[in-house]
Amino acid sequence: MFPDTYITERRLRVVRELPWVITASVLLEMSDEDLDELDVATDSQHYWRTLGDIVDRIQASREAA
Repeated sequence: MFPDTYITERRLRVVRELPWVITASVLLEMSDEDLDELDVATDSQHYWRTLGDIVDRIQASREAA
């Protein structure tokens, strides 16, 4: 089990190192699971697809609302 501070630091690192300019409203809607998925995908060939899927899902949920 990891301490909460470790998990929080990893999630913050993911946000700080985002390679795209992402609006604050999209960032605020990212779940802990989204940030964890990005952390796992960092430095892999799946990073861009994961990031794109997360952003697309958030934007689609806004349009549906």
